[in-house]
Amino acid sequence: MNNMIYCYLGLCLIICITTLLVVIINAKIRNKQFIIRYHKSYQNLLNFYLDTAYETIWKTQVVGYYNEGLKPSGAERETMARNFCKTVVEFMGTKIEKYFIEFYGSESALWSNVINYFEYRLDNDEVEDLIKRSRQSEQPQSQGKTK
Repeated sequence: MNNMIYCYLGLCLIICITTLLVVIINAKIRNKQFIIRYHKSYQNLLNFYLDTAYETIWKTQVVGYYNEGLKPSGAERETMARNFCKTVVEFMGTKIEKYFIEFYGSESALWSNVINYFEYRLDNDEVEDLIKRSRQSEQPQSQGKTK
């Protein structure tokens, strides 16, 4: 009689665990389907956070270098990149950060993409700044010749 009860309880436990696993797996599959379906929305939202954070870092840390005509050193760029990542997290919040970690598959993949974005923008802004300065230096010379 005791053995029957233990067998019945064991069978119930196995059924409960199996049901729980099926529910968890289905939830993960639905979540992945949601991410795939709304990929563009996720990307647009992340771009909003990245753009906003970049503007903040640009105004508070980077613009001083360009006003003085300097280029940030490697260590200064690393510090700016870390501050950029912190600013992105501040804007998006930890709950949304978890969604983006799941979206990218791992935390390192997310932050690698965020840092690449920052480096790309910083490098392009340097090039644009050099082009603007060269154009400004050419304008007074050409204006003097035409007068």
